[in-house]
Amino acid sequence: MHNKNLTKRKQQALQTQNNIFLVFLNLTKKKEIKNITIEDICKKANISVGTFYHHFSSKEDIYQKLFQQIEENLNVELK
Repeated sequence: MHNKNLTKRKQQALQTQNNIFLVFLNLTKKKEIKNITIEDICKKANISVGTFYHHFSSKEDIYQKLFQQIEENLNVELK
């Protein structure tokens, strides 16, 4: 039962991170990255600022992790 809870927590964390990625990408369609605030992201993602900082250390951390994830997915696809 404990393992199922960890799996569920990890799934929820990944879901939250993916939601933040999507919100961030959608906001970049409307604003320059330098003009997007953490508060903008949190408001659109319907999360608290604390939740944001639990997953990411900064706005820059979002796109670094986003590109890292894209790179990892491409590497898997190319194998």
